Amino acid sequence: MIEQAKPSPVDSLISVLGGNPFTTFPYRERQSDLQGWMDARSILFTAIERLRPELIVEVGTWKGASTVAMAQHMDKLSVPGRIVCVDTWLGGVEHMLGNEENGNWLNLRWGWPHLYEQFLANVMYAGVAARIVPVPQTSHIAARLLGHLGLRPSLIYLDASHDFMDVAIDLQLHWVLLAPGGILVGDDYTIHWPGVIAAAKRHGRDQRLPMLACRGQYVFAKGDNPLADLCTPANLTCWDPLAERDVPIPKVA
Repeated sequence: MIEQAKPSPVDSLISVLGGNPFTTFPYRERQSDLQGWMDARSILFTAIERLRPELIVEVGTWKGASTVAMAQHMDKLSVPGRIVCVDTWLGGVEHMLGNEENGNWLNLRWGWPHLYEQFLANVMYAGVAARIVPVPQTSHIAARLLGHLGLRPSLIYLDASHDFMDVAIDLQLHWVLLAPGGILVGDDYTIHWPGVIAAAKRHGRDQRLPMLACRGQYVFAKGDNPLADLCTPANLTCWDPLAERDVPIPKVA
């Protein structure tokens, strides 16, 4: 009797989620709308170049601007990896409070956001769907699911809730997931998000890791940090995106 090959952790994840959503999604019913936040100078691109990751987990995806940028960079470098995108696609507090003034960016209909469909369409228009596995779930439940299925990413990108407690829990749960030798990059280590700063500093203390950052993105490594040459110590400073320089951390953080 020929033993069947065991599915990979990513294939198992896709199966748990009911299959590949891109297969039948009618993306041409929508236009591409990659509104989002992704600096072309992000340290993520260097992380992809140096790690050549087989698996990236992105926590907090919005409409997919960062997802598409990372996937296209992987295409450029011929890195045959996948990106698991975790988001509820319901938005955070800041998105809900700013929805009306931002032209209904949550695409609310009958009181329910419809960002997920826009994300799927954006990924398909960009031609990178083969790399992407969306996980429509809270970051906390998704982290436990990925761990249960045996996914161990070598690069994790955190850009979900900016509330202190949410970030602290995200760091705790995803640090366990991160493969040995891997890198965790978190966004918005800036003067505008004291909750992110406080949670990242606490994680560094708890894990006895150096607090390093680059242009508003903090970086933790499980082992030697291949991005250390690009980072600066960030125990006392954070990024000011308007001045484009490091400044003292506000005392509230």
